[in-house]
Amino acid sequence: MTETSIARNFTHKMAAFESYIKQIRLFQFKNFTQQKIQFSPSLNVITGPNGTGKTNLLDAVHYLALTKSYFHTTDQPAIQYGKNGFRLEGEWWQNGVNNRIVCVVQEGMKKQISLNEIPYQRISEHIGRFPVVVIAPDDMHMIMGISEERRKWLDSLLSQSSIEYLSHLITYQKILAQRNQLLRQIAEHPSGAANELLDAYDQQWIPQAEYIYQYRQQICQQLIPLTIQLYTTLSGNREKIELIYESQLHQKPMTRWLQEMRTREMQAGRSLVGIHRDDLQFLLNGYPVKIHGSQGQRKSFLLALKLAQLQLLRKQKGITPVLMLDDIFEKLDPKRIQLLLSIIHLDGFGQVLITDTDMARLSHLLPSTFSHVQFIALN
Repeated sequence: MTETSIARNFTHKMAAFESYIKQIRLFQFKNFTQQKIQFSPSLNVITGPNGTGKTNLLDAVHYLALTKSYFHTTDQPAIQYGKNGFRLEGEWWQNGVNNRIVCVVQEGMKKQISLNEIPYQRISEHIGRFPVVVIAPDDMHMIMGISEERRKWLDSLLSQSSIEYLSHLITYQKILAQRNQLLRQIAEHPSGAANELLDAYDQQWIPQAEYIYQYRQQICQQLIPLTIQLYTTLSGNREKIELIYESQLHQKPMTRWLQEMRTREMQAGRSLVGIHRDDLQFLLNGYPVKIHGSQGQRKSFLLALKLAQLQLLRKQKGITPVLMLDDIFEKLDPKRIQLLLSIIHLDGFGQVLITDTDMARLSHLLPSTFSHVQFIALN
């Protein structure tokens, strides 16, 4: 099968409604004092020297889609130096409707998100309406780093897929924090009422954990074969990979775990069981890819995971996610670049935003059949 036929097979399976950002206005956002940028519904190549704001522009789009930064854990780094807030306005076309999204962040005030002039009561209600997938150099932490990085990625995928999942996850994490605080107090000052207090928390906590576990299992059953298929394409069918979802709840229900671990948890002062300890294991020819894989094999694994994420979201939502590729061509060999572009260049894939410092290089790499390419030069 040729690269083109593989790509056609990939996009053919993914027919869905269009979803793309038409334009964005940035005010006091990172290095942008005031800027308006328009996008093509297909491929957008954002070029310019380092420091001109290419990554910042992608992050602004991520804010409009998911109400937060992709690259920072707080909003503070997104505020332009010397200012006390920022504002983003976007027009996002979806299912034949032009939507207006506004995000306002001011120091000392609650973040404000509105859709078509109507503010959200809960920001979480916006998550998943405008799905996006980002591939950036630092994503390699998901392959090489601790389990928290992989859970964070999986939760992002599932939260965009299901607002109900996000609601259960928020509740679970809130109870976890309260439960850990109680366990610390018990460890420092044992109390006769400890078991009764923990029982009250666990009664609320267990249903959240069970829902999250079941949904993770359900999605991983679809995610795993997609990732394997895409890795096979990107690697030229030379290696065998495995993706394994690991959870304590595979062994026994949450209720039994909590009963059996109660004494140890009170001594440790923290929650020792739960879905917050789940992990994904990435194997190459039976061995952990982060230890035994080459740099190229790890990159292929990451690309396969992210493209599987996109395909799964498209299937789940019936909406084509926007794909954003941040400066990844500096890190890929020409063969992998051509394989990646062969997948994303066909009509029907959706909107793609690519950043790169070298317009000439990227122009040369783009397939000749690529149509509707818009170059956006930042300086």
